[in-house]
Amino acid sequence: MGMFDWIEFDGGKARFAGGVRGWDELGHETFEVELDGKQYYGEVAKAFAPNEHDYDLDILSFGYTVHEDVGLPAPEARQLFSPAQAAQVERLVQALAAEVATWEEPPFILRQTESSRFLGAVHFRDGWIRTREAA
Repeated sequence: MGMFDWIEFDGGKARFAGGVRGWDELGHETFEVELDGKQYYGEVAKAFAPNEHDYDLDILSFGYTVHEDVGLPAPEARQLFSPAQAAQVERLVQALAAEVATWEEPPFILRQTESSRFLGAVHFRDGWIRTREAA
């Protein structure tokens, strides 16, 4: 399987989408999730452990419909999701990281070396997804 291929899980599919030069002209590492037939992008970063070598993943933001908009701070740049959809995205991203971390050739964000390894956790920063109240 290629490093940017879609992976199907119970409840949806997801993939790492590589680096993109965002609205701010800076590089952003991204992932993509498909919900209800629509694709949404998010930003992911390494969260280094106290030893400054090993790392977990931090999900910084999610809900962009345009890849190059990743990192745009305006709230309206990201779609609104129900609490159930937010939980679904969390499960998909955690499953994605767990699956891809086992690959011999993972995407850059999960590459490991003899002195640096992925510790296995995925953290979701406050405000990573915009949600609306359940009806």
